[in-house]
Amino acid sequence: MIDTAWGSLDKFKADFNAQTAAIQGSGWGWLVYDKSTKGLGYRATPNQDLVTKQPGIVPLLTIDIWEHAYYLDYKNVRPDFLKEIWRIVHWEHVEHRLRQAKE
Repeated sequence: MIDTAWGSLDKFKADFNAQTAAIQGSGWGWLVYDKSTKGLGYRATPNQDLVTKQPGIVPLLTIDIWEHAYYLDYKNVRPDFLKEIWRIVHWEHVEHRLRQAKE
């Protein structure tokens, strides 16, 4: 489904990282399943706002971009953090959440 929505996993990561890095201040980048379109999408939320408040949107993956998530290791260089975060994403769990969302 990522290939359908973005063309490839690399394009998805590049788009996700660009949009998430552009969030002003603290917030979250989300890979979501949209029940109305039956497709994947990207959402960004500021501060402590959650994507779960959006009707029909099921979070599959979220990246915390609050400074406490990366400040010490990445010296507040958010794009470096976003580049490296993909090394630890548990894709099997994301896929499991997607299967549940589609039920």
